[in-house]
Amino acid sequence: MEEAPTPVSESTPESPVAAEPSKTILESAPPITDFRSEIQQEYMSSQTVANAKSVNDLAKQVVNLEKVMGKPKVELPQENWNEQNWNEFYNKTGRPETIEGYQAPSVDGFQFSENDQKTLFESFHKSGISQKQASDIMQTLAQRELNMADQINQKFETNEAAAKEELAKRWGDNFEMNQRLAATALRETADADAFDRLNEKFGNDPDFLDIMSKMGNKMMDDTEFKSNLQSNTMTSDIVARSEIDQLKLDGNFQGALLDAGHPGHKAALERWSKLHQAAY
Repeated sequence: MEEAPTPVSESTPESPVAAEPSKTILESAPPITDFRSEIQQEYMSSQTVANAKSVNDLAKQVVNLEKVMGKPKVELPQENWNEQNWNEFYNKTGRPETIEGYQAPSVDGFQFSENDQKTLFESFHKSGISQKQASDIMQTLAQRELNMADQINQKFETNEAAAKEELAKRWGDNFEMNQRLAATALRETADADAFDRLNEKFGNDPDFLDIMSKMGNKMMDDTEFKSNLQSNTMTSDIVARSEIDQLKLDGNFQGALLDAGHPGHKAALERWSKLHQAAY
């Protein structure tokens, strides 16, 4: 009997596994997560959290806050503050405890008087000015005074030069003598305060100086004036020249000087010689 053929089992073929599709660079980029998602909702209303761009931003703000908290706190001025509140604020912001705590800055060419310093320091302290602010203010004031002094000096020098030029035309070679005669005449006729006021106002006025020099010439007949003129203001040569000018107009003296037979000739000649020795 023939054996039946062994049946061949038919197996179902396996389906091939589909390969995952490749992703582009954009598709494979990691998702962006908001760091705020891990912060509790109760803190989200904070402006600090809302403005932060990253965790590092928040960390930086925390560090800065720690630095600030370590410094003395100064409350900003309020409209309802009383004197005590203001004094506490001034002291915290650098005002010396007393006016003795202020020091005047050193300024070349200028120095505040003790009275001016005291007045300024009292004002600074009352207004809550710090030492640095006080120094800045005083330096500005000092520089202003120096600038004003320079302007005054320049104006004075200009006026003086103009007056000298005009008087040189009027007085010629007698400029120095007339200048000193004018000053002496004014000192002899005015007290110290009046002299200072007139000198300040008319010290470079050619007309005033011309008048005073003529007055001084007329006063040369006064022995006391002549003595004061010689000892206090003018050198002996100026006095001698002035006296020579006076004697030239003195007829009696000229008669004795020119007449060898005159009883006073010897004395007149001796006086004339001494005056010329002193004058020239």
